[in-house]
Amino acid sequence: MHKPIMPFFLLAAFTAISALAQPGNPNPGVIPPSPGSDYGGLSAKWWKWALETPAPINPLTDETGANCAAEQSGPVFFLAGYFNVTTTPIQRVCSVPAGKRLFFPVANAFWSAEGTFEEMQQKAIGAVKDMQEMRVVIDGSPVKNIEQYYALSPDFTLNLPDDNIFGAPGGAYEPSAAAGYYLLLTPLRPGTHNVEIYARFQNGDEIHVIYTLHIQAGNSANKVPLKLRP
Repeated sequence: MHKPIMPFFLLAAFTAISALAQPGNPNPGVIPPSPGSDYGGLSAKWWKWALETPAPINPLTDETGANCAAEQSGPVFFLAGYFNVTTTPIQRVCSVPAGKRLFFPVANAFWSAEGTFEEMQQKAIGAVKDMQEMRVVIDGSPVKNIEQYYALSPDFTLNLPDDNIFGAPGGAYEPSAAAGYYLLLTPLRPGTHNVEIYARFQNGDEIHVIYTLHIQAGNSANKVPLKLRP
């Protein structure tokens, strides 16, 4: 049996929002958590993507955005945070294909292979409890009520490669559980978007990430002009 993976905190980069408004939604373009949007299931897939990507191309340790497209596939494009706490902003430039929904955490944690799933889940919940501050500014507009975008993952298995970012033995780690604040966005309008995100955890650790996102142009048919509401 593998040794338990030590928990760690991650803050993911947050993208620019420019999408159709949804009635009653304070953040147009951000899809609210619901059974249909499956934030919990997406959070487990995000963790598997982030931790199963080999260290040489892992987006969590990338300080420029060069690895943001690593191991990406399907209709949802994941955005990574940073592996450690930061005292100065991590600045990344990333190209994103047109028509992709974006999913990423604002602040999250996981725990794995150190007890039952319920025990792992409670540890993950405790790690993101009582956040001191979460702030996201997208093209000059703040995202409202980030605390409402909270999700718990289902039980999942991490299959770490031999060259993983922990330096741990490769193989399967289970049970695994995650908790955190995530956002699922409708596809962004092609162009350049500037994003700043900041979080301070209960222990005072801070993470500060700035993204410049270049959304690639796609088929212009059936598109509607989109704009972020303040």
